[in-house]
Amino acid sequence: MVTKVKKRKNTKNIELVLESTTPQLSECREEDLLVDTETWLAFVEPCLCNDSDAAETFAHLLQTITEAIENGPDGHRRAVCTLKDGIRLAYGYTKAHKAALKLYNLYLRGKLKSPNDEPLILIGAALERAEGMVVEQDQ
Repeated sequence: MVTKVKKRKNTKNIELVLESTTPQLSECREEDLLVDTETWLAFVEPCLCNDSDAAETFAHLLQTITEAIENGPDGHRRAVCTLKDGIRLAYGYTKAHKAALKLYNLYLRGKLKSPNDEPLILIGAALERAEGMVVEQDQ
C-alpha cells in the first residue's frame, strides 16, 4: 500500500490529508512476473508520482511493448530492440555514465596518473574478463 500526503490549506493552518493509493491487483500470477509490484513502485513512484502526463506516456509505452510481444516473433524482436534502446538511453542518467565521462575528461586533459587508467584500456580489460571480448585500440 502506498500512502501519499497531500497538503490542503486551511484558514488557520495546513492540515495533512492522507490518501491511500493501493495499486490494482495484477492480472498475472505473482510467479509469472519478472518484477514484483514493490520493485515497480520503487521506480514508478519517484519518477511519475508528480507527473500524470509522464505516467500516461509510460503506460502507453508499456502497452505498445506488450502488444508487440503478443503479436508474434517480429513483434517480439521489435520489443526486445525497443527495450535495449531504452537501456541505452537510460545509461546517460546513471552514475556509471557520469563516472565514465569524468574519467574520459581526465584522460582528455592528460590528468590520469597511469596509462593503464585510460578509459579504453580499463573498459577493454573489463570486457575481456567478462566476455572474452577484445576491444581494438587505435594507436
